[in-house]
Amino acid sequence: MKSSSSSQRLPRIKVSYLTSKVTKEHLMEIFSAYGCIKGIEMLPPSTETKGYLNENHLRYQSAGIDFETKSEAINAVRYMNGGMIDYHEILVELKLNKSQTDKMRKSKK
Repeated sequence: MKSSSSSQRLPRIKVSYLTSKVTKEHLMEIFSAYGCIKGIEMLPPSTETKGYLNENHLRYQSAGIDFETKSEAINAVRYMNGGMIDYHEILVELKLNKSQTDKMRKSKK
């Protein structure tokens, strides 16, 4: 039997429209102001950003950032969504894990 802590995923935010110059270290420095970061994953271009090129004709990248608590993740979204990194506006959104998504779908029925 799995313990409840091992099956629970950390609260994650997705940061989109990052230029290729932005690194994990940059994101750690910026987003650690909102809480304890447990991990950062640079994500491959997603379907929503594949068509968008920056002024240097390079594709934007995205990152997933895991926080220790949901309130930390929410604060990061609240203060950084629409903010600027490397002179570009970014999109920051809270990502729901599968169990949260399933609960939302069931409540809509």
